[in-house]
Amino acid sequence: MKQQYPLSAERFVLDSQTYNLIMKASPALLISIGHRTGMFETLRQISPASASELANDAALDEAHVQVWLNKAVSNNLLICDDDSERYYLPPAHAACLTGSERSGNIARMAQYVSPFGLAEDQIIAAFRKHSCPVSQAG
Repeated sequence: MKQQYPLSAERFVLDSQTYNLIMKASPALLISIGHRTGMFETLRQISPASASELANDAALDEAHVQVWLNKAVSNNLLICDDDSERYYLPPAHAACLTGSERSGNIARMAQYVSPFGLAEDQIIAAFRKHSCPVSQAG
């Protein structure tokens, strides 16, 4: 039987910080999807909107839009009126998630999170071979 050791305060803090860091990656992907599919821009224009209205106006699959909306609400990116099942992009959120880069759209940066994940296996293989291709290292 493996002996359990009490968690030190330092270890507890490190565990908490690491967990929080990992959990913050999920919203970055949600933001990227919302940006690249045009859902944020569409919601800015038609908000509040149902999943069906957003899917129709953005020319996207309604089932996928509904899943994304639910995740976006649970990550505090959007607000949902539970009674009407309409989704709302608050003005403060729209200010940083829509528009041009010059207008302060930081959602554009989120689209660069996913490519790091795609390159991860190649980078790990390069480390194991004691070489890291400069083109993949970033």
